[in-house]
Amino acid sequence: MKKSCNGIILVPLKVKCRQGNKLLFMNTVIVIPFYSPEMKPEERASLVQASRVFADKRDIVFAVPRTLDCRAYLDIIPRAQVQRFDDAFFTSVSSYSSLLLTQGFYRRFETYDFMLIYQLDGWVFRDSLDDWCRRGYEYVGAPFWMKDGKKDIPVVGNGGVSLRNIAAMLRVLSFPEKRMFPPGLLLRFCRNSAAAGHYIRALVPLLRLAGILPNSRGRYLEKVRRKILDQEDVVFYFLSQAFTPDGLRMPDLEEAALFALDATPRTFFRELPVFCHAWMKNDPEFWKKYIGEMSV
Repeated sequence: MKKSCNGIILVPLKVKCRQGNKLLFMNTVIVIPFYSPEMKPEERASLVQASRVFADKRDIVFAVPRTLDCRAYLDIIPRAQVQRFDDAFFTSVSSYSSLLLTQGFYRRFETYDFMLIYQLDGWVFRDSLDDWCRRGYEYVGAPFWMKDGKKDIPVVGNGGVSLRNIAAMLRVLSFPEKRMFPPGLLLRFCRNSAAAGHYIRALVPLLRLAGILPNSRGRYLEKVRRKILDQEDVVFYFLSQAFTPDGLRMPDLEEAALFALDATPRTFFRELPVFCHAWMKNDPEFWKKYIGEMSV
């Protein structure tokens, strides 16, 4: 390992090698975040499955609070490395999202090309990460539902089990806010009904700067702004090329569903994906035939 100003930078288990212009192996680290010293049965099953599937092929890193005792997890994957972050980042969904929206988090792993965020409410069926890395996407996650006015719309991609290009994460997180969310894009959503553009309207400081929004409405929209930052995968969705010209390259819904499924899996299922997320919450009866009984 070597040190950086942001903490420890990991040295990959395997290195990139090229044959001409062909990349033969993509450095992908498996990052497993958790905050409790004890596991639920389904979390333990997920961790055991990750150990089986990734075996000795991938570096596995536990991303945990600074003071957490993770011996129970290391008993299952003794070779896992541990990266510790301030306890404050693990007190809520919002604080965890704020961690994944910092450049410092990704700099810990910048010797790798990609990271797979693998939360323990997920499940891995097989390792085809090299194939997904070669597809040229910078962020891949399951389809999920987001409010647009009075209806829910499907978007890409849920962050619970997600493949992220580390250089791309560092790139988009360096954007100034005006570049991330241009005023014209904000207007497009704000012209809809009061509920439409629920997440975009959260960026009230930009609207003020653009002279679009009077300060008198700021107090309400400031609460909404905090809501978008509670969900880091929603932030990355709005950093996709659909909204930001040099933003993240993401697959479409149909292709993303081949990588992972999350909410309403029957809606998007075409064939068994590489991963599923929140399967105990989202239609466990559907997943039972693929995951089976957890006898670990």
